Amino acid sequence: MACCNTVERAQRLYQRLRQVLAAEQVLLLHSRFTARDRQVREAQILERAEVGARQQALALVATQVVEVSLNLDLDTIYTDPAPLEALVQRFGRVNRAGSKGIVPVHVFRSPQDGQGIYLPGLVARTLRKLEQHQSQVIDEVALQHWLDGCDL
Repeated sequence: MACCNTVERAQRLYQRLRQVLAAEQVLLLHSRFTARDRQVREAQILERAEVGARQQALALVATQVVEVSLNLDLDTIYTDPAPLEALVQRFGRVNRAGSKGIVPVHVFRSPQDGQGIYLPGLVARTLRKLEQHQSQVIDEVALQHWLDGCDL
């Protein structure tokens, strides 16, 4: 899964992936779809990646809407920078069933970290914390500790 901070970025990435992958393997989910279109897309996504579903090839490109919807069990995530709370929700769509062992998650850095969507200080603190633990296994206990403000 790729999680983008803006609809425009998600749409661009979706178009690029469709050029190199089979069209049915790439799905796009963002907030600008009509309710009906979003329901159809969510059903397609759940059919392929819901917890307990038979896993099928899927490259999902989504925006923040994926943080609060869909009980997914994906293999990995590539995400734009965001505050820790948002990243934890995004990470929660990866290996949700816990059956894949340790899986990588990837947070991009760019000159426009957070791309004006989030408060820059929140994103900067989150990125600093993640950099301190780069290439380490970070479990739910550590994330909760950081969220509680004990170590962020």
